[in-house]
Amino acid sequence: MVHLTDAMVTDQEVRESAAQTQPGPQVGIRPFPYPYRAALAICNDLDNLRSFAEMKAVHDVLNGRGSTPCGPGLGMEVGDSLHFFTVHPQQDDTLAYFQGLSNILADHAPALREGLQAGLLDILHTWGNYSQKGGFLRQQAVWATEEMQKYGLRLTVWTNHGDRHNFQRLGRDDSLGDVREVSSVRGDRSEVLEYHADLARAIGIRYLWIKELTPVMGQERFLNWQDWLDKGSDLGRIFMRGVLRQPPELKPKPLQIANHLIRPRRLRDGSRMYEMLRYGSFSRDGGAQLPELLSLRFLRRLVDVGGACLLYMHLGKDRPSPEVPFSRESYNALERLAEWARAGDIWVTTASRLCRYVELRQRLKLQTLRRESGLLITGEFDGVFDFPDPEVEGLTIYLPDYAALSPEAAPRLRLGGEEKELVRNPADAHGRASWTVPLDPVPYPWE
Repeated sequence: MVHLTDAMVTDQEVRESAAQTQPGPQVGIRPFPYPYRAALAICNDLDNLRSFAEMKAVHDVLNGRGSTPCGPGLGMEVGDSLHFFTVHPQQDDTLAYFQGLSNILADHAPALREGLQAGLLDILHTWGNYSQKGGFLRQQAVWATEEMQKYGLRLTVWTNHGDRHNFQRLGRDDSLGDVREVSSVRGDRSEVLEYHADLARAIGIRYLWIKELTPVMGQERFLNWQDWLDKGSDLGRIFMRGVLRQPPELKPKPLQIANHLIRPRRLRDGSRMYEMLRYGSFSRDGGAQLPELLSLRFLRRLVDVGGACLLYMHLGKDRPSPEVPFSRESYNALERLAEWARAGDIWVTTASRLCRYVELRQRLKLQTLRRESGLLITGEFDGVFDFPDPEVEGLTIYLPDYAALSPEAAPRLRLGGEEKELVRNPADAHGRASWTVPLDPVPYPWE
């Protein structure tokens, strides 16, 4: 392997070498980090996980490597979601960072904070659980934001949660999270007390799941005839709704037809985020459905089409017991997924990492320049948002005519004036060599 230094490329270097600079070979972003041919993130909503012990039991199996009641820990990189508040503390029905709707820390808050710091907890499943009763106010989002900023924490993924009492949801006509103000019939305007989209952005939220699920196995690739004919697929019905131009409530779902994992979306306050598309079914989302959801057919199909998948799950449902989170059949399905990950076929990672890599594929434009000192790869991001540019760790680059070069001829990657380390990879399953910006694994803090 070849490691580059973290030296900076100065403006003076660029000017001095400009006369000797010539366009280099074409460069492309590999669909996934080397050596993977597909990617999957178990995108779990924490509903029905009533305590930290229950969440830990789930991740001891998924992420840990020790002994568990289900079998050996599988050592995968699986993230999870977080609530800061719950309106039902007396029912103990949802794990939350704070006690009830207050800003008093729950006993398990330090453990959840460890999960946030590690990147294991990477999804905000709204600010909290307000189902059946409501009670969300902007002040609660302020408390959560202050807590995140106090410890320098970030969250990039948001998934909507719950019934219509959860007024903090984003991008939905029945909620107010991205509505700054409303007007009365007389034209009077007033602030919306549930508005918080600006605070969500302040803690890093950029990927948003509103409500759409898809039956298509694998996103970020062209649909084929099999997708239209698969059992349970409603793509034909969606397409015909668009053709016939039926009423607004029957509009086609372009995110599904385009089969993108993420796409830009403008919210009602004028801000923009990425809307996410998750794979699955609202009626088949519990742990008992894992043998079907992670079947051998599904894994093969995902790899064959080179798809990216955010798997919609509620792992707190259908557990044998709080201490035993998965049945033997479900554990076997997860074990199969872990084997495909170890074999280098499927990149099993967190939702935030997968969305970020897809954003790199969509936005980062690379070019190469030949200089006396070697090949320089530079890049710019398409201007879509006022967010900071995404990190590029894990970025894997194809350089076709660099496959046979000696280590001394290693290319350099320069983004935003800073050089990134590159590691040379062997040829992949397609016989193509590549270079990767190293990506550290997500640690498991609760072992």
